[in-house]
Amino acid sequence: MPTFDQLYTDLQTSSEQKREWQTRTEAAYNAELDQIAETLKRTDPKLKRKKLVAVKAMAHLTPEGRALYARVKAEIDLKLVEYRKAEEAIRHLMGRDDVQKDLGLHLIPEPTTTYRWFYAGAYRSTGSGDKYHLADIDMETEWLDSLGVRWRLDGEIMLVALDLVGVEMLRYHPKSQSLRDWVKGCWRRGVNPRVYSPYLPHEFEQQNGLDYFGNDLKKA
Repeated sequence: MPTFDQLYTDLQTSSEQKREWQTRTEAAYNAELDQIAETLKRTDPKLKRKKLVAVKAMAHLTPEGRALYARVKAEIDLKLVEYRKAEEAIRHLMGRDDVQKDLGLHLIPEPTTTYRWFYAGAYRSTGSGDKYHLADIDMETEWLDSLGVRWRLDGEIMLVALDLVGVEMLRYHPKSQSLRDWVKGCWRRGVNPRVYSPYLPHEFEQQNGLDYFGNDLKKA
């Protein structure tokens, strides 16, 4: 079984290959569109004096241009699905218990790596924006402290003392909170978890033995 670091490298390699493929595909598309534009300039007397950039904009609307776009878009969509499936398979392995059993965070001396943005206005529409903003930060820092990861806030940006691989590891760390514990932590701070996660089922608390104050319900 590959290590987490190896899987992370595979994920980065896949991402780089995807970007390179997209760049090549877009370059080929633009080259073909240039040829269509050149043909327009040669065959339409009104366009001979126009710059290629202007004619190229018109080339998009020709039957040849539309067909080219449809072909390239279908090719890109198909290829991106392939990349997404491959990356999802890698992420699935990254979450396996036998991969994570020796998971060690890559600590560095100072908190200099961007981990999260905490946009102050994100919860303004609730009428208690500051409360939700601060609770979000508090829950995140409580978890980082439990892992021994040093952090600091630089304005709205949270920086951590981890390298980039370590930041990715946080997403899969064995000590990550369960959904139940996260919901419990929200109510304990007096904030509704559905503000952060609107699709949380309304019956979640009852089904998981929680009240709306962050306490465990006593069994009857």
